[in-house]
Amino acid sequence: MAARWTAARSATDAGHRVSLHNDGVCSPTDPLSGVATAISRRAHPSGRVHGPAERLTLDEALCAVTVHPAWQLHPEHEIGMLRTGMRADLTVLTTDPRRVSPDAFRAEVRVTATYLGGRPTHTPER
Repeated sequence: MAARWTAARSATDAGHRVSLHNDGVCSPTDPLSGVATAISRRAHPSGRVHGPAERLTLDEALCAVTVHPAWQLHPEHEIGMLRTGMRADLTVLTTDPRRVSPDAFRAEVRVTATYLGGRPTHTPER
């Protein structure tokens, strides 16, 4: 049943660390797409909402593409957040995602630059 598909809220409420990821051939490899779906539960491109009770908050969804995957892979002391002594892996967005409604997230939030270990890997100039 689609309402229970990726039951992230239930898992989070049960104390699990949810990560949002995909298998590439099955779904888009864009992490922001996963965030958009997690906070809105709106299928893309149909726009249909599946299981709104399973929505994550924006902060929970952002942790699910940063902090939680780092913990699951075990290098959480090196990656997953910006802190002194950690790698400076960073994504720059077009806007503050907290200022965008969940339903507008997919259309309004885009990546403008990425950095891996503090070095640019994608910037508008490149």
